[in-house]
Amino acid sequence: MSVVSFLQSTKGKLALAIIIWFLSLLGMGTGNLGSPNLWFDEALQVWAALGQGHYTNYDTPLDNSIHSVIKANYSSTWDPPGLSLLMHFLSRIDKQLWIFRSLTMLFTFASALFLTLLAVHWAPKYFLSYISGLILLLSGLLCHYSFEIRPYSMELLHAVLAVYITCRFSPCWSWKKTVLYGSLLALCMASRYCSVFPALICAALLFIKCFYEPENPNAFVFPRKKIISYLLLFLPSLLVGLALCYGLLQMKNQQWADATRNDAYHLLFLFANDPGEIINWTTLVLWLPMLTLLALRLLPLKLFPELARKYDWFVVFVLLLNLFRLLIDWAQHLPYSLTFRFNLPCHALLLFSYIPLALLVFEYCSLKYKNRTLPDRLQNLCNVALTCMVIARTFTFVRIEEDQSIGYLRRLPMDPAPKVLAIVATYPALRYAFEYGALKDRIHWRDKLYYCADKYPKQKDWTVTQKFDFIAPRSSGMSDEYYQMAKNKNYDYILESDIQMRGAGQRWGRSIVIVKLN
Repeated sequence: MSVVSFLQSTKGKLALAIIIWFLSLLGMGTGNLGSPNLWFDEALQVWAALGQGHYTNYDTPLDNSIHSVIKANYSSTWDPPGLSLLMHFLSRIDKQLWIFRSLTMLFTFASALFLTLLAVHWAPKYFLSYISGLILLLSGLLCHYSFEIRPYSMELLHAVLAVYITCRFSPCWSWKKTVLYGSLLALCMASRYCSVFPALICAALLFIKCFYEPENPNAFVFPRKKIISYLLLFLPSLLVGLALCYGLLQMKNQQWADATRNDAYHLLFLFANDPGEIINWTTLVLWLPMLTLLALRLLPLKLFPELARKYDWFVVFVLLLNLFRLLIDWAQHLPYSLTFRFNLPCHALLLFSYIPLALLVFEYCSLKYKNRTLPDRLQNLCNVALTCMVIARTFTFVRIEEDQSIGYLRRLPMDPAPKVLAIVATYPALRYAFEYGALKDRIHWRDKLYYCADKYPKQKDWTVTQKFDFIAPRSSGMSDEYYQMAKNKNYDYILESDIQMRGAGQRWGRSIVIVKLN
């Protein structure tokens, strides 16, 4: 068998696809998994997984109990404890950052894999199907949050699982397979509270898919086997949902109170506060394939409506999820923005919509043109283009971190220890670095590390209170007066907060700036 014939076979396509997947995984991990840096939100997640609050004092012994992890998660983060619990079990193996980032990267690649399996189900004869999920890696936003030690990539996996189950579920599945997918869906639902939306859409669509029979006089028919399969699939999600509600009530609903404050950060991204978060070129590019699929399915054209029928459940799910999120944005509760971390599932699913559109065009060309030259060239062009773009993206992507101070301090000589003034918000990350991370061999530096903020910390027994030096401005960084005061106290470096405009000036965000005084 020639090489060309082998690559055209199913085994050949699979072998080549595995190589491309391996190279993509290698390229993404290189230079990103080993970063020593940790910013405030990530540090909260890490300490919650270790069962401690973010301002717990140096060298406080770890409890290592599930109860302490759940309690710390509800007091320190805005999210359910799903990721914290997974990280807690991983921390029993190793507490290094690379193992936590491997988990979040795994969620992204698992999402890509399930989308690939869906494409292979739709069109197994095209090589594009075998690498289709890797299209997610073309998004810098998705690549960035693949390494964020927060539950965003886990939320993405939940939405992708919901889509996959909606399109592929059958009452003929074995009970083991049904329970497995149901449990996985429930586990990922414990990532973020807004994961309830894909779960509800999945449950509603599968209810129609399983029980609606329009030719029957009663419209809905409930065979015993289908009812059992449906309950086995969604009972785990129901139990997890009830557990999350109970956890919120036990913690006096503090998360909900924080998330609904008038000055909550995520509310800045609402359409009412900034229309540019929705009306922009990124939103148009992401919506274009979905709208095209919808038009080809509904318009009275030859072949296209029938060929596009296999994508109906996918299209309906993605449309409902996006419309649901748009309505919630217009109700001024949760931003729809496709250009920031609050809506990665919609961003990813709309981006993946280019794949069913391409497969639809391939099938149309194969039926329309008896001469295989044009269809083959079109397929080869798409295969090569996607492969080259994915490999180039993964091997050149380097995550830009909000706080690079740990890596900077690591590059300084070990002795003499620098005297450092840091804003209080850096404490969780610095404490982790000194106890488990990149600064573990420089623990004596803590004696010359002091803190500042725009107001005194709340608790008198906190380390940040005991080592609090002076009040500093919050928004615009330190003025010359404060720099001079820091020089007079013989500080070598200042780790201060700086507000930067991002997204072509459309939004602001905080980062840590390292100021060298001497």
